[in-house]
Amino acid sequence: MHEEILNIPTSDGKQIRCVYNAPNGKNIPKKALLIAHGLTSSVYDYIHQQARNYFTKKGYAIYRIAFYNLGENYRNLVDCTLQTHAEDLNTAYNYIRPKHQKLYIAGHSYGGITTLMANPKAEALAFWDSSYRLQETLWRAYITPIENTPYCTLGNGITPLISKEMAEEGCNFTRMKEDTLAQHIKTPSLLVGCGHDSSIYRNNALYKALDCKKELIFLKNADHSFTYKNTAIQLMQKTYTWFEKF
Repeated sequence: MHEEILNIPTSDGKQIRCVYNAPNGKNIPKKALLIAHGLTSSVYDYIHQQARNYFTKKGYAIYRIAFYNLGENYRNLVDCTLQTHAEDLNTAYNYIRPKHQKLYIAGHSYGGITTLMANPKAEALAFWDSSYRLQETLWRAYITPIENTPYCTLGNGITPLISKEMAEEGCNFTRMKEDTLAQHIKTPSLLVGCGHDSSIYRNNALYKALDCKKELIFLKNADHSFTYKNTAIQLMQKTYTWFEKF
């Protein structure tokens, strides 16, 4: 398997770090998958490693972009909002799109709502237990402002530092705003959730709001990050089958 690091320039002078993988060989793959990771996550998370392994074996190129990374040329999480995530996803899409005949996009967790906001014109989309209903299921439940600073903590087992701008953006993300974003998606979309009550609630709401060719699947034995047993492989199989239709 081939691997290299790409640095994709943004319009505001930053760079997006991207891990590129492809099957060994001289030919550029006709098909490519661009993956958007979740909030506080990494391109090296288990689910993204499994996607790399699975899809390169199927002949795809894989692009795993980091919305923030160590280094002064990259964004820091405290510099980010959902809006910057969406803009960077589209920047990466525009950079990658001319290199391949077909480009697909998968967004995990916050990478899912990022994909909704970006609305890239890919062949097909996959939402891997996407974030949705942000007010109820994330921001108002887990953020804590730090007095006399422009920061908040996001406490959900870990306590990363985020900007108050990102927290306020999430808290003000109404159902109407989310559903309007979903209604603008015309690209065929697969939703894969896990068996948790929150996942069922989020995915059903997103599925209802989407106005496109769509499919909803629940992997009942999965957790949010698809680390339990072989659920990551099941996720890749479902995603690959969906992509191959388009």
